[in-house]
Amino acid sequence: MYKIVKKNCIYCNINFLGSIHRKYCGYKCSKDARKKRVSLICQNCNKEFEVQEWSKNSKFCSMDCKVKNQTSDIIKVTCDNCSKEFKRKEYKLKNGKHKFCSKKCSDIFNTGSNHYEWKEHLHDKNLKLALKQ
Repeated sequence: MYKIVKKNCIYCNINFLGSIHRKYCGYKCSKDARKKRVSLICQNCNKEFEVQEWSKNSKFCSMDCKVKNQTSDIIKVTCDNCSKEFKRKEYKLKNGKHKFCSKKCSDIFNTGSNHYEWKEHLHDKNLKLALKQ
């Protein structure tokens, strides 16, 4: 059995009698409180749109605007190995790094003296032979 106490509705601020767990004076206030809407501005098309309060972190008015925004920073790049042109998102291209169209091109380019762990004195065959003798 719950204890009946005087409370204020958190939606309409009217006094009511109810259990300590109730927040609203009735079904109508409970339903209306869940329908609170917030106006936002789309980051892609700058249109104003409404969403429910629980979704107030939305950035786009529609899925089309979201997709357009995601594809807006795609640029054309030339592969450092085969000189083929390909597309990449701008944020994925790190400054100073080589750009490759595929893993195969990357592997071909990064062999021998182009490999990042290449050490000339460790890979010189004549030096190894001289050290053995």
